[in-house]
Amino acid sequence: MIRPAAALIGILFVLGAARAEPVPAGLAGADILDTQRGTPLTEEEFLERVRSADILLLGEVHDNPGHHAVQAAILRHRLENTDRPASVVFEMLPRSKQPAIDAYSGDADGFADAMGWDDSGWPDAAIYQPVFDAAFEAGARLIAGDLPRDTLKSLYGAGPENLPPEILKVYRLFDPLPEAVRDEMTELQFDAHCGVFPRDRLAAMVTIQRARDAALAAAVIAAFEQSGRPVILIAGTGHTRTDYGAGKLLRLGLPGVDILAIGMVERGKWAGAPAPYDVVIATDPHSRPDPCDKLRKSHGGDQSG
Repeated sequence: MIRPAAALIGILFVLGAARAEPVPAGLAGADILDTQRGTPLTEEEFLERVRSADILLLGEVHDNPGHHAVQAAILRHRLENTDRPASVVFEMLPRSKQPAIDAYSGDADGFADAMGWDDSGWPDAAIYQPVFDAAFEAGARLIAGDLPRDTLKSLYGAGPENLPPEILKVYRLFDPLPEAVRDEMTELQFDAHCGVFPRDRLAAMVTIQRARDAALAAAVIAAFEQSGRPVILIAGTGHTRTDYGAGKLLRLGLPGVDILAIGMVERGKWAGAPAPYDVVIATDPHSRPDPCDKLRKSHGGDQSG
């Protein structure tokens, strides 16, 4: 299991003092760390890497509005610095929504409603609105990246063989998993489900996580092969990881392509080093109730044994 790393947390704590230039809206107040060097990045150093990247993976904590403000700032900056058509892939939109996306002729303000966002189970569309605004302003193509619910349900019994061929191909790029990676993914699923499920019941959840990684990576690969750079992925930090997430699959599937994997974290809650991203961006934490309370009550408390 990943444990807190005092050195990384210490760096994130003092990053603000190293910044001399004002930062653009959205990035203001965020701390930026080059994880390979373990050193702060200035705003301009970071934005230079953003501008040069063929593919950007913008990992978020889903319910943190600050993370979506950062995503919008990065997205807007990258799209202002290209003369090529851009593609933005969303984890929050299942592939079954692509016909509706392609047929949509409205503006950014009406997009979430047109996609039935309120019934999707994702956090309030209002916190994603800055990302929609940036994408629409640039005329980017929006792409649904995640698997539909019926496909996800089918994975519980049958495993990855039920995936569409183009996604299964990407899934197989990192298969079979090394035992240590499988153990870590199982532990993360155990924590994500608040310890209410025994670890020996989590194999299907690991498969689903990997399938969703593969679906997102396949969508990015298809967009890149169709339209070229830039392609931007909007997804949770679990998917933008470079050790086994979509970030890993993309580097295996698109060797030589400049991919910048970003993980956004909350100060005081980041739990690991070496960080499985190229860049970590730390923001203020978002106030929320304990997400485990409801799950534990519905399952009669901790059943981890």
